[in-house]
Amino acid sequence: MSIASEIKIHMDKSMNTFEHVIDNLKDEDLNVRINEGEKGWTVIELLRHIQNSERGMTTNLKSIINKGEGTSTEFDLQKYNHTSNEKMKDLGLSDIKENMKKYRKITLELLKLVKEEDWEKEGRHPSQGTYSVKRHFEIISWHQYHHLKGIKTKLNL
Repeated sequence: MSIASEIKIHMDKSMNTFEHVIDNLKDEDLNVRINEGEKGWTVIELLRHIQNSERGMTTNLKSIINKGEGTSTEFDLQKYNHTSNEKMKDLGLSDIKENMKKYRKITLELLKLVKEEDWEKEGRHPSQGTYSVKRHFEIISWHQYHHLKGIKTKLNL
């Protein structure tokens, strides 16, 4: 099985989980804090973060494939996450679901375009250090699954 095929399997699974979670949420679930404490994200904030991160990580991957760079060393992930969630505060579940489908489609289109020589190109990830193109794709799927697992556990979905 090719690298792209393996990655696509994981991305399809995480996307199915995403849709399952969204489809099973009740209105009262949206403001439940997933992480303990005052700064923990609510379910709706975390879902906004997941779909926005997909967009950002795919843009980052394009940079690595085309220029071998990735995220700037000046990039402040915490600031970005905070301001992004503020900008997206009016996005409801249907918007998030549609955006996620759109961003995943773009990610999968990029996955199809990766050439054999691109898989080992390296570039900076916003929080994880320097990784290969292959690892960046894996992180996209893992990131989505990781946050969804937190939501599912907290809400017993």
